[in-house]
Amino acid sequence: MANDKKSYKIVGEINKELAQTAEFEYYGEVYMSPGVIKHIMKKHKNNLEDYVTNNIIDYIKLIIRKPDFVGKHPKKVGTSIELVKKIEQNLLLAIDVDLDEHYIYVASLYPITEAKLISRISSGRVKKFKK
Repeated sequence: MANDKKSYKIVGEINKELAQTAEFEYYGEVYMSPGVIKHIMKKHKNNLEDYVTNNIIDYIKLIIRKPDFVGKHPKKVGTSIELVKKIEQNLLLAIDVDLDEHYIYVASLYPITEAKLISRISSGRVKKFKK
């Protein structure tokens, strides 16, 4: 990130309470690279509603600021956090940590079905988050 820092945007902050709820070992500012928008548009555009794809950064900021559910990726406990916001779709924002450069970043954004959300709640992978 050091070389490209000017191209990264700060899109929010993971606070201590949110981090602890998901057993995420880090808190602080969340960065977004220009490449993540390209990734989201390439991999997930067909599954996202137009109102999201036309305002990706705004929705990323909203999900970080006011998630409805918070969880952890089972293979990345401690270094990854999943935030879910119910709008018209259930939007999952995946956030990871760059352990070498020591910063938190947006990894992806994609919709998940209601059935998948219920399954993740039942398994304990995600929990309702009350601010």
